[in-house]
Amino acid sequence: MSAPEHTLSRREALRQVTALLGGAALTGGAGLLAAAIPSAAAARTALAMSSEFDAGDIAWLEEVADTLLPETDTPGAKAAATGAFVALMVSDTYTDGEQAQFREGLRDIEDWAVTHHGAGFVALSPTDRLAVLEHFDAEQHAYMNAKDDAAPKHPFRMFKELALFGYFTSEIGMHQAQRYTEVPGRFDPCVTRAPGDRSWAGG
Repeated sequence: MSAPEHTLSRREALRQVTALLGGAALTGGAGLLAAAIPSAAAARTALAMSSEFDAGDIAWLEEVADTLLPETDTPGAKAAATGAFVALMVSDTYTDGEQAQFREGLRDIEDWAVTHHGAGFVALSPTDRLAVLEHFDAEQHAYMNAKDDAAPKHPFRMFKELALFGYFTSEIGMHQAQRYTEVPGRFDPCVTRAPGDRSWAGG
């Protein structure tokens, strides 16, 4: 009698792929990770409800992500459920220590908003929201340039990487912010791009 087939949970699949790809998980591993987290916004949001973040946390993450990637001629990060993606990735792939560091970084953003702009992040105007994130972006750049290899990433750097990755592997990010051709497709070794052409989405 054969052994029962073992089906990987989403959490197990993400951890294995992240371990396999290491730092490339946020760049070259888009196709594999996208198979474990759906690209459609509604599906991402539904899955995130079972993450380590509650509905209020996820709504807050959506607003921060949407400030980084606002709506332009294409929908922004919130429309792509980028905050839900961040919640899933942190819950399913980060260690307990990394999760604690990430959450401390979120508290720092909220505290800075209150101290320097008089209200929590979500209550701020778009201009003030951007000012808050620009402060933390400058802080993370300075930290990352000065840290040694063994030191952890700055929490805002973690957030930015996950937000960018989540947006550009979403249905909106692939089909509207980028040009998408379903794989397998024709191999074109050299394609001419005009100025302003959108990048190709990862297959």
